[in-house]
Amino acid sequence: MSRPLLDREEFDALQELPNPEEMVPRLVSVFLREAEGLILEAREALAADDLVRVARAAHGLRGSGSFVGAARLTEEARLLEQAADRQERSELEAGVDRLAATFGETRVLLLAALEQVTAA
Repeated sequence: MSRPLLDREEFDALQELPNPEEMVPRLVSVFLREAEGLILEAREALAADDLVRVARAAHGLRGSGSFVGAARLTEEARLLEQAADRQERSELEAGVDRLAATFGETRVLLLAALEQVTAA
């Protein structure tokens, strides 16, 4: 069973941060920008056959994704990191594609959740 795209409990826990009305939108914005860059980094590294960079990009996505509650993205990043560590080239291209698709879906949900939070 796959994990939910967005773990609302983890996302809602961000409301406990100091000054959440400013911090949560800022954190989500930073996450979205960095995640796009890390996915691009993984693609470029894969094209260059640099599996260490693929693993490093996936690892970065695991950490930042878990912080904002991007549960499925975090799982996809974990699987990609493991495939890169094991040098399973046959899995890597599909893994990067799944990661990018999951990010697209997660982005929509994060922005909707953020809109709910800022409207409250």
